[in-house]
Amino acid sequence: MSDTGAQIPRSSQHASAQKKEPQWEQHINDQMLFQANILQNVRDGIIVTDLQGNISYWNEGATHIFGYQRDEVLGKTPALLYPDMDQQQLATDLQRIVEGNDYTGIWKGRKKDGTIVWIDIKTTPMHDEQGNIVGFIGVSRDITQNKLAEEQLRDFETRKDEFVALVSHELKTPVTSLKGFTQVLQRRFKEYNDEQTLHFLTRMDRQLGKLSILINDLLEISTMPRQNLPLHYEDFGLNALVQEIVENLQATTLTHRILVENGTHVSVYGDRDRIGQVLTNLLNNAIKYSPNANKVLLRITVNEDYAMVSIQDFGIGITQAHQQNIFERFYHIPDPIEKTFPGLGIGLYISREIIRRHQGRIWVESKKDEGSTFNFTLPLSKTTETSLHDDRK
Repeated sequence: MSDTGAQIPRSSQHASAQKKEPQWEQHINDQMLFQANILQNVRDGIIVTDLQGNISYWNEGATHIFGYQRDEVLGKTPALLYPDMDQQQLATDLQRIVEGNDYTGIWKGRKKDGTIVWIDIKTTPMHDEQGNIVGFIGVSRDITQNKLAEEQLRDFETRKDEFVALVSHELKTPVTSLKGFTQVLQRRFKEYNDEQTLHFLTRMDRQLGKLSILINDLLEISTMPRQNLPLHYEDFGLNALVQEIVENLQATTLTHRILVENGTHVSVYGDRDRIGQVLTNLLNNAIKYSPNANKVLLRITVNEDYAMVSIQDFGIGITQAHQQNIFERFYHIPDPIEKTFPGLGIGLYISREIIRRHQGRIWVESKKDEGSTFNFTLPLSKTTETSLHDDRK
């Protein structure tokens, strides 16, 4: 029995192939049209260049950002869009792209009408089937509004700092004068044995002292953002400084004993007065935020590279959610109990900046209602580093 009836005639196969080819071509054309529509309608600018840097593709997003129509830029280089950029830097960036590297940067451009526009640009090479670079595709996003907002915020911060500095300077002179007059009156009434008046003058002097410290703190935070915090580095004994600060503070509190666990005697490298300021801030906070406790612990430990000071209180504690924020300027924990404690929220900020500029770290370990331990590290002096190294041999 013949099987010719089961075979498909060649003419039929040819007709079928001819029928399929237009279908595949139509499918490919549809896909290309779909992709072209996407590229044309995205809000970001899509710019394609050849190996010589000449623009070969320009979508509507690029027109929206720069104001140029496609026929005005095709065949030209992107330098047209960035006339204010340092041409050497622009050439360096373009060379990195030509070498096949992905590139991300922020460029200052100009629209067709001369308006400045800030562009977040991402560029990547395009390759052919053999892996050769045949061009470059860049995605441009207009971030002008974000940039302007950042500049306005910086300007506001600068003006605010200048205002705080001005007010602080104006307050400093009369407060210093009042403190001087108060101390003169204290000596006078001490000669008269007028205990009641002397008591009031002592309280006045103490409050003026607090106000003077506050004014100095405000002056400092107004200069810190501009890196104007003067530091005088030297090798000094950390244990001796701790003892000095503790003795001064112990004389001002009747409620807490400050207990020091010295450990190894150690010298560190830094500004002695500024580190004393940090110790004073942290110890004052430990006393203030533990009203129902009767002691504060201070420990000094030594590592191969740094000394660490830990100040532990037994007070109200700090929840995990606020432990990073408390080192920010003017930060107050939004808690009813916290609001009962006075303060501007600048002591920890100043302490963080001082320690940071000593190449150290400062952090807190705490749980709500279980107290807090504030730790900070300082680089060792060369003498201490050598001594520790010799001891370990």
